[in-house]
Amino acid sequence: TEAERDVRAGLLIEAIAEKEGIKLSDDDIDKYYQEMSENMGKPVNEIKKYFDGKKDRLIATIVDKKTIEFLMNQAKIEER
Repeated sequence: TEAERDVRAGLLIEAIAEKEGIKLSDDDIDKYYQEMSENMGKPVNEIKKYFDGKKDRLIATIVDKKTIEFLMNQAKIEER
């Protein structure tokens, strides 16, 4: 099912992040707040306020994003 696929994908991304040592910095968090602010047209302070109490989810989202970026940079695309 789609839910199972989503869970498996999440676990795979988490395992890759751990294996590759993908970590989160304060700069990563600040960049994410800035991106969200620009995408949503809301002030950064509002975005930060939204994530108050949701820090675990915020961290997971950013680590997932960094891991996917890592994978994309590692991918070798060949034309057929």
